[in-house]
Amino acid sequence: MLAVEDVSAGIVVLAERESIATRIAKDIGWWNSVDGKSHGMCASEIESWAKKLALDGVVWTNLPCGFKSNRGQMPTQAEVIAHFAKLEGETLEKAKRYVLMAPPQIDTEYRRTLAQRL
Repeated sequence: MLAVEDVSAGIVVLAERESIATRIAKDIGWWNSVDGKSHGMCASEIESWAKKLALDGVVWTNLPCGFKSNRGQMPTQAEVIAHFAKLEGETLEKAKRYVLMAPPQIDTEYRRTLAQRL
């Protein structure tokens, strides 16, 4: 949950957190209860979920799947684990924090497996 004034502010906060501030229009998805407008992959599904929870709005990363070097191709769980195993130092620590601090709503097989290994 973000403590922000509106969806626009949430977009900015998420973009900064995810280091995608220069590609906001493409890489951040959103739904706004005020005007019912939305943008991004799975927007209608996210809107339905948000309405059930009586949320004012939602922002999410709208990035294509895959590693930065191969966007658009979904990696296997084994590839994700192998990639994670190669990380070192501060990069590894950032990755660990990212996985462990994921909100409970982000419940994917990838995150569960990585969290168990941590």
